[in-house]
Amino acid sequence: MTKDELRERLRGRGSLARTDAQRSAASATICHVIQQTREWREARLVCAFVPMKSEPDIRPLWSDETGPTFCFPRSHGGEIELVRVDDRELLAHADWRLAAPEFEKCPRADVASVDLFLVPGLAFTSDGHRLGRGAGFYDRLLERCTSRQHTLGVCFHDRLLPELPTEAHDQRVERVITELSGV
Repeated sequence: MTKDELRERLRGRGSLARTDAQRSAASATICHVIQQTREWREARLVCAFVPMKSEPDIRPLWSDETGPTFCFPRSHGGEIELVRVDDRELLAHADWRLAAPEFEKCPRADVASVDLFLVPGLAFTSDGHRLGRGAGFYDRLLERCTSRQHTLGVCFHDRLLPELPTEAHDQRVERVITELSGV
């Protein structure tokens, strides 16, 4: 099966069929597991994502006042930039594009300054291969990471597959966190 065929199949089933209560409970567990990881506890700057409906809702992480500072990737003029969001209230109604004018005023963050990347995906394998949405956005971002930076894939357990089609440019994550993960 090709990547595009698998994307089409995954978009039509799985996590989208969860009830709001199931999605909320699984997302809360995922957030708890993330907060228990050494990577999270040691991070000063975390690159996160604004979740789409099919992705775990990691927004509760943003309310952790003792937690790290957050930045978010976005495509700007065909380039990937990281937007550091110091005012967490801005994120209350943000969509995944961070297209609202107030995000233009946020400072940019350097990829090298990020300690931990939380990475969404349509699917992952247990050894860190990822199937994204097809634009190569996260592959281009993750290829800029150094060995001191950590990458955690974030998905619902039913999106953890035994194998995925891969290509040479695909970037893996160190570990995948689901609602059934242990720390």
